[in-house]
Amino acid sequence: VCYWGIKVKYIENDDPDVYMCTDIEKDHTDWYSEDVGLADFLKIIMYYQVAEGGYEYGSAIYQRQFPNREAYLQLLDQILLGWKKVVEHHGTVIYQQESKLVWYFKDRKGHIEDIIYSSTLTETGMKEMEAYGFQEL
Repeated sequence: VCYWGIKVKYIENDDPDVYMCTDIEKDHTDWYSEDVGLADFLKIIMYYQVAEGGYEYGSAIYQRQFPNREAYLQLLDQILLGWKKVVEHHGTVIYQQESKLVWYFKDRKGHIEDIIYSSTLTETGMKEMEAYGFQEL
């Protein structure tokens, strides 16, 4: 669980910086900067919420389905032609095309992890993603 907030002294700012903590304690809480203002943070969190379950259909494709990592990454490049990157923040990357999202996580070194996800609003969108090898979650 994460908690987010802004500093009270900046409440009147149009776009105050956002901070996060994972545990609120009575005497001391460590807050970490999200490195974005409130407007960008709300956009990031909105897309992430849609990706994680706001759209009805979810699927994934796994690196183990491919003969090697290069083939896995080549498919990702092929899928994302013409898509718009809408989020890249703290290792989370989300692309959008109409009512479909493709998203994945990067490790600390910036490498794409071994699962790529897709979330779609419609069954038709889900079938389009299945044509690439995505499997329904």
